Amino acid sequence: MEAVRKIFVSSTYKDLASYRQAVEDVVRDFGELFVGMEHFGARSTTPLETCLSEVAASQVVVVLVGARYGSRTPDGKSFTHHEVEHARAHKIPVLLFVQSNPQPVSRAESARRERFLRWMHDYTRATFDDALSLTRAVASALHRAERESASSSNGDAWLEIAQRADAAADWDCVTISAHNVDHLHSVDLVAPGYETTAQSSVVAPGGSGANTMAGLGRVGLRVAAAGLVGNDRDGAFLRAALEIDGVAPLLAPLGRMKCATGSTVIFTDGRGERSIYVRPGANAYFATAARDRAYAGRLSNALRSTRILHLSSFASTRERGLQAALLRHLPSRALVSFTPGAFYCKLGLDRLRPLLMRTNILFLYEPQLNALLDGEVANLTNVSGPEALRRKLDRFYAWKRELGYGEPMAVIVKRGAPDSSTTPEQLIGGVGRTSLEAFAPTQAVLSRQVVRRDSTGAGDAAAAGLLRAVLRRESLDDALDCAYVFARSATREIGGRAGLPTEQEFRRRWAAWVQFPRKS
Repeated sequence: MEAVRKIFVSSTYKDLASYRQAVEDVVRDFGELFVGMEHFGARSTTPLETCLSEVAASQVVVVLVGARYGSRTPDGKSFTHHEVEHARAHKIPVLLFVQSNPQPVSRAESARRERFLRWMHDYTRATFDDALSLTRAVASALHRAERESASSSNGDAWLEIAQRADAAADWDCVTISAHNVDHLHSVDLVAPGYETTAQSSVVAPGGSGANTMAGLGRVGLRVAAAGLVGNDRDGAFLRAALEIDGVAPLLAPLGRMKCATGSTVIFTDGRGERSIYVRPGANAYFATAARDRAYAGRLSNALRSTRILHLSSFASTRERGLQAALLRHLPSRALVSFTPGAFYCKLGLDRLRPLLMRTNILFLYEPQLNALLDGEVANLTNVSGPEALRRKLDRFYAWKRELGYGEPMAVIVKRGAPDSSTTPEQLIGGVGRTSLEAFAPTQAVLSRQVVRRDSTGAGDAAAAGLLRAVLRRESLDDALDCAYVFARSATREIGGRAGLPTEQEFRRRWAAWVQFPRKS
């Protein structure tokens, strides 16, 4: 038998009594226990102590805000203010409902109400005009919270990541990324010392974070890409490619600088193996170009109004320093996802500390995790497969614990196919704060008819799939499978973006490739 949830309702009383009764009716219809001041009765504790003890014993706190801030305690805070603080401290979900057009009250009381709502900016709010609209909003929110509670076996850290992704913002995701034109050559084998002929190149838009934004843009999310391209034909090509995929180009001005757009030469074979050679070009001057006052303001505003900031690697130290500095512009509720790639992982944990300490979703191939943990992993010569990976993740979270980094983090490890280190054949997610709370693999089963032509951008596509799932507040299991479907879609075509699915294509491939029916 499922446990009955206790739903604590916090609000001023006299002006909202009828609304509280409407919420109580909804809570009882859900078969849950309504907890409110009107039912406390005589107690030996003070009213505030009673309220806070009931908050701590509840599973959800519903906050109704009308015209008034409410009666204040000696420290100047209202009862509701204290109750929300207590819920935060105990990591109890808070559902906020704000009356649209309340009856006017004193100017001082209205000012206190507005300050309180600004303080609660981290919470997504619903508005209500009457009892009917409130009951509908509360019923919907309680149903969503019930689903989240049912999936909390994935770990409290994943649940917090999903909740924070639900915050209202102008952008779903903004990336700070290198931008390159990729010149891809198909060969029969990529291997050290091997000599072969290369086919004519395919020219495609690239850049890790930009590829991920293209994946999100194609499924209809609001995304933007910061960075720098040259005032040349390649730069125009990359700008047009972003706009075609629904990505707003948040590109810095070159000013008087003269530099070519970044480019890569990539050799790829039918196994999904590849080798990449990078000419950074304009990417190496992004930190300099970003000093432009007008651009710095635009970029700062975008970061303050995004649900997720996605970071990928640059070849230059200055750009890595800029990424760390820009993290200070993010509100506390915003999530940070990070694809460090080989460029950054070889630096090790301590040198990447300024970025990792704020990261919530980390994307790595297993060899990159090994490089990141260089010298940090116990001898695993007698351990292989998922158990070895679990031990590596245990060590990673122990590093977080030793440094006191308590941000919730999901580490998504892309494991290569038997004949390829760069085509994700399986994704494994580890989730926690300062210890590994959950460890889950993909469940997707791939049809044999899915051709694998090129692994370029497969990891970037996996990031897009997982971020899509996070933004839709899906479970860790579904998020991993979503990432897998995106990754294998990308390998069907040459280039990092040609195989990225639209929303309709994704749904068809999910139905064909995923073994179990979707949970949401």
